[in-house]
Amino acid sequence: MTEEKLQKARLLEELARTRGQTLAEFAISWTLRDPVVSTAIFGASRPHHVDEAVQAAARTQFSRDELDRIDTITG
Repeated sequence: MTEEKLQKARLLEELARTRGQTLAEFAISWTLRDPVVSTAIFGASRPHHVDEAVQAAARTQFSRDELDRIDTITG
């Protein structure tokens, strides 16, 4: 992994924290925000991972500012 990609991941993790989410929860929320997406497949090695995914699925609303920041970070 390149330093540039690591920096992008760090910035996305920081944005996730401002939403009160882990980066994994943030990714699930972002994926499920699109109405054409009906399913997100994720790996869960522990029961609490399933709980986190369910919570993330309930938080699919992103502000325009958050979406703009994601677009800027991911370029």
